Amino acid sequence: MFPMATQTRKRTYSDVIKKEIDPDFSREAITIASGAGILDIGTVLGQITASGKYVLHNNAANDGSEVAAGVLGEAVDATNNDVMALGVTWGAIVVLPALTFKNGISNANKAAAIAALAAKKILVRDV
Repeated sequence: MFPMATQTRKRTYSDVIKKEIDPDFSREAITIASGAGILDIGTVLGQITASGKYVLHNNAANDGSEVAAGVLGEAVDATNNDVMALGVTWGAIVVLPALTFKNGISNANKAAAIAALAAKKILVRDV
């Protein structure tokens, strides 16, 4: 017998976003701020108030990004430059296990981020 090969599949848009009210309203071209690094599809984002740019949601920040404001709809590398990306910023259902939060986020801060997304009609479900 031959051993089974293990395959790793990257997440896709439909793995993260299960339903949108309307793609014309749910999706938005957003700017990921330079220095945000490599972000995977499904990353929970915060929006910097002064610039309007998005970064990884960080509950410890005080620049606006401490409030979850959307979910990244594609993988990006914003290590050295601003990057235009697809963001889901309103009216969608997303899958909790497919979301990426900041490393080390507490359960209470994760719950607050999920509540902030719900205020934008982005509902987080287990499946």
